[in-house]
Amino acid sequence: MASMNLKTFRAASMAEALSEVKRDLGPDAVILHTKTYREGGLLGMGARLVVEVTAADEADAGTLPRRRRAARQAAAASRTPAASFTEDGGGVATLEPPRSSARSNPADGFTPARFEALHQPAPRVPGNPAPKATGAIEPEPKPVSRAAPRPEAGPADPSRAAPGEKPDAREHAAADDPLAAARSIATRVRPAPVDRVARETLEDEIRSIKRMVTQVLRHSRRATGPAGWGPSDAVGDALSELDSKLSAQDVAPDVIERLIGGLRDELSESELADAGVVRTAALRRIGAMLPIGSEPPAPSRAADGRPTTIALLGPTGVGKTTTLAKLAATHKLRHGRKVGLITSDTYRIAAVEQLRTYANIIGLSLKVVLTPDEMGEACEAFAACDVILIDTAGRSQHDTDRIRELREFVEAARPHRRHLVLSAAAQEAVMLAAADRFGALGPDRLLLTKLDEAVRFGPVLNVASRVALPLGYVTSGQEVPDDIEPANADRLARLILDGRVSA
Repeated sequence: MASMNLKTFRAASMAEALSEVKRDLGPDAVILHTKTYREGGLLGMGARLVVEVTAADEADAGTLPRRRRAARQAAAASRTPAASFTEDGGGVATLEPPRSSARSNPADGFTPARFEALHQPAPRVPGNPAPKATGAIEPEPKPVSRAAPRPEAGPADPSRAAPGEKPDAREHAAADDPLAAARSIATRVRPAPVDRVARETLEDEIRSIKRMVTQVLRHSRRATGPAGWGPSDAVGDALSELDSKLSAQDVAPDVIERLIGGLRDELSESELADAGVVRTAALRRIGAMLPIGSEPPAPSRAADGRPTTIALLGPTGVGKTTTLAKLAATHKLRHGRKVGLITSDTYRIAAVEQLRTYANIIGLSLKVVLTPDEMGEACEAFAACDVILIDTAGRSQHDTDRIRELREFVEAARPHRRHLVLSAAAQEAVMLAAADRFGALGPDRLLLTKLDEAVRFGPVLNVASRVALPLGYVTSGQEVPDDIEPANADRLARLILDGRVSA
């Protein structure tokens, strides 16, 4: 008994795939299934489109089982051709009957030529719309394929669902008719999800639009109301320039309003007209908005007699391990303190090895702990040290169970300082969400990393003013121990206003 030759073809476009089908299986091949997807690339970038078509050569009627063949022939004799999609003059998809066909084999009705017709855009037909099909069609959003319009009239395809027809009957009809099956598959195709790069681009555009709208509203108030910028154009120009700089750095609108309102209350009209005076006063006010925590340059043993114990907390990927190495090198090499290192980040083998490498270079002892009990024992083992630095495992801010588990490690260590480590290169919403979730661990300092990787610095001011934790340290590079320093209000204010890391 002859068998159907089934093959799957992959190409960069539907046209290329159909050409391969014709070349390999002939023009009468039957299209059974199509699929479009992307493959390759890195993190959604550089992926290429792949069209996959499953087809078979024309089935010999003699190879079909007798009862099934008889049923198909009877159904084909009583069935009229399927209705096809087109568009009326208003661009609304309607049903238009195709010309009658003399084919009796259902498999003959869906060849590469017919499939190409389904993927051709239907021309707009002026005048009266085509007659509606009598069968009820289940609406599908954004149909992918439409057949070219046919001028002849005819009844609708009975394989379409009638109002009282059961789903099983439709499924069996689609299984027996490749044309109906392919149409069913085509109408279920959904657009590919937006990749990460496209989503971030869209978010950047939305933020830019919000900044422009905010500036337009402020400029309108300056021109129309007493609560605007000031009584003269010179005053308005100086404040408008300041507003533009802050908006370009993504400083929150309410923060800008508070800052400029304070300047108008503090400075005279002549001072407000001087851009230099406005800048100096703005830097001073921005610095005052940043809560700065004092960090002793060379910590020694705490008042309770234990080594000063510092724990770094925060989500994954913010640079806790590198920051810990910078602090260790600073205390040991610059201030001659005896330092002990502890890590509970056993989920990432690379993190342990990285910290072990730093410890060997600096000449420090490192202990790896797996349980809260081991954390307490490790702290006791370092009782003779001046400083103990603890690297905790990174946790997603959405993983409340893991954060609860992390709290047990932190409580066992009883740290004197708990630094919440956040990346300045992250989105503001991500930073605020992390600060909210890790607040359960009781952080008392905010440590910002990766200032050199940030694109805009307004979120530094927004987050620092909302989190209400004093800033302890900031980092701006990978060099150990150079690229870390205690937070400085003046430097951070210039960073936020000018948009660059100053020396």
